[in-house]
Amino acid sequence: IDTKLNRYVAVKVVDTPYRDDESYNTRFAREAQALARLQHTNITNVYRFGSAADVFYIAMQYIEGSDLDTMINRFRGDGLFIEYDDILRINQHVCEALDYMHQQDIVHRDIKPSNVMLDTSGNAIITDFGLVLLRDEGTRGETFGSPQYIAPEQAISSAGAVPQSDLYS
Repeated sequence: IDTKLNRYVAVKVVDTPYRDDESYNTRFAREAQALARLQHTNITNVYRFGSAADVFYIAMQYIEGSDLDTMINRFRGDGLFIEYDDILRINQHVCEALDYMHQQDIVHRDIKPSNVMLDTSGNAIITDFGLVLLRDEGTRGETFGSPQYIAPEQAISSAGAVPQSDLYS
């Protein structure tokens, strides 16, 4: 709880083994900077980036609900299918967010069901910008992404990720 504003927030911190890893801290800062550039209903909002006791953190919008991966697995476990209208709504929200993000020269590079939150109203919200590519800054070309969802050009080198790579995912 943000005690000054009396609201729930989600707080992401650099995990202990990575706190001394300069490249990891740089990616963490890039995530916060990318989120700060984005203002869209279907993209999580960042409130603050900083450090406390030498631990970097990002305070962001808390989304009450569950991720799309959990929803898919719940339906699959019950032998059911997600309603067609729900699939269309979720896809529309994700595509609108990606379209906006790409217009800002940002490529997510890790679009997957576990990085799409569904709030209690059924809105899809993209989260986890830890592998974000700011097109104006570029990247060294390491391969990042989740193997089940990564686009072929991104599997060769994450520097090759383009907006269409997010759509492939």
